[in-house]
Amino acid sequence: MIAYLKEWQAYTESELMTILRLDIEQLAEFKRRMREMKILEQNEDSTYSFKFVGLLEYNNQFVFFIPKYITGIPDLYNQRQLIDLFLAYSKRENLLSSEKETLGNMEEESEFELFSVIDFLLTDYLENGLYTNEKTETIINGEGEIGWNKTIEEQDAFLIQETPIYFDLFTNESLNDETYIIRQIHQYVLSQCSSYMEQLVNIGLFDYPSVDFDIEIDELGSVDYLLYVIENEMQQQFYDHKLKVLRGLFYFLSKENGIEAEDSVQLFGTRTFHVVWEKVCSFVLGNQYDQYKERIPKPQWTGFVTEEMAETDTLIPDLIVDQPKIQSFFVMDVKYYNTSFSTSGKSVFHNPGIGDVSKQYLYEKALRSVLTLQGYNWYNIFLMPTEDEEGIFGKVELPFMSEFHPIYLQRLDAAKVFDYYIKSEIYPDDFYEGIQVVLRDKNG
Repeated sequence: MIAYLKEWQAYTESELMTILRLDIEQLAEFKRRMREMKILEQNEDSTYSFKFVGLLEYNNQFVFFIPKYITGIPDLYNQRQLIDLFLAYSKRENLLSSEKETLGNMEEESEFELFSVIDFLLTDYLENGLYTNEKTETIINGEGEIGWNKTIEEQDAFLIQETPIYFDLFTNESLNDETYIIRQIHQYVLSQCSSYMEQLVNIGLFDYPSVDFDIEIDELGSVDYLLYVIENEMQQQFYDHKLKVLRGLFYFLSKENGIEAEDSVQLFGTRTFHVVWEKVCSFVLGNQYDQYKERIPKPQWTGFVTEEMAETDTLIPDLIVDQPKIQSFFVMDVKYYNTSFSTSGKSVFHNPGIGDVSKQYLYEKALRSVLTLQGYNWYNIFLMPTEDEEGIFGKVELPFMSEFHPIYLQRLDAAKVFDYYIKSEIYPDDFYEGIQVVLRDKNG
């Protein structure tokens, strides 16, 4: 059975014991391990919060950490979507070092992570089958390439019209070695991967078919011996795909004893979901920042001794999009906030701070100073995730910056955004056209 916790929600010790089915001593050990993994924080009121989104396995129990904007337990579709999102994200993005630790990187052996390795091995097996090692055998009258040297040396030739004819030819045949030990190691690891994921497959979170080759490690040798065999094979193998499989097998076997330990912790997710949200929105909304970054003015520093000027790094807006078809320029900041207003509308909760607001105006001012866009409308927007209907729900403005329009608050349907990202698709232009229509109506 899988347990569910929400990112940044405060939990008492009693609540955690109930949800995770732990006694007081087990909970103390769990908290210690979570602190070590840098995902647990103790609040001033002695409650506990988790800064993690994704899957965690601890002591043979799985815990799913839900993003903070979701109310209740998400349905199976949304749970699977988050897993698919992390798989796509880990392959596409340039991961931060902290992300590599919890999402893994199958291209770099030093950055492997258990869930990503298991996903690769099981998916690769379904697509490519078991590891094969071809061996060459010489046989009589086969279908392979003729070995003329051996044929001439060992077979009698018959002269027919002064031409030597051989009735029996030696041929070189490439055969798969079905008893090859690497193939057996592959079978064992696949069986263990399938067994490890069985709980998640049974609840529908993953859809790997069951894999069981009925092979025990005692039949193959010690783990150290198997690791030696894999290392030896890697030194002789030159095919990138086979090397990737071998590295996956090596990682899994080297971690297997740790996986079975009582205090083992395996993570697949992120401590920084706000970074994931920013990068996903940047991709899906067609960020054009790279086209404009060299034009954004930079700070200029001058020393009075030399009177020479030096330029340093400048502003970096999250999202810039030019929509010439509707003559509109969008400056957007991706925020991982649950901003809301009170019933009276006189109070706002979980909102970006004054620094975020003033910086957003500064982005617009900097871009306006270098871009000549005659007849254009400028839109400044905070983008926030929601599980409900997306749309513009408010605005923020600074009275002393009245030369600028307000910064509008736009909720984005996170599930829709993730779906586009997983499929490597970009929002159609009518998304921006819709914003323009809504704001035109609101502003009369």
